Amino acid sequence: MPNMTTSSVVDQKDVQISPVLPTLFVVILRYVWSLDAVLALRPKHVEFLNAHYADGTFIVSGPQVPRTGGVILARANSRAELVAILANDPFHKEGAAEYQVFEFMVNKVMDGFVECFSRDKKTERC
Repeated sequence: MPNMTTSSVVDQKDVQISPVLPTLFVVILRYVWSLDAVLALRPKHVEFLNAHYADGTFIVSGPQVPRTGGVILARANSRAELVAILANDPFHKEGAAEYQVFEFMVNKVMDGFVECFSRDKKTERC
């Protein structure tokens, strides 16, 4: 069985990327500090999250269960753009968490997803 963290290269020459949907990313945070220390920094982290919900970058987020880190579903024009945003997260700046960023191509969505999350409606809410 392949390791879940391994990725394989896919020939993308025949893959059609939607011109409407942004590139999506799953961000996995792993706490490297004690939970009590992380929770003390949480109010600043929530301010950071709120700013990027307001600008349309973050779609959903929350703590892992058990609480060893967090998960963010985000959209950005590039991985570099998202990494630059994440560099300003207080959890990152203070060294409280490590990050893994997974980029993926959207090729199947639920009804209504495109209308809610298209690039030209980045800050509108559904």
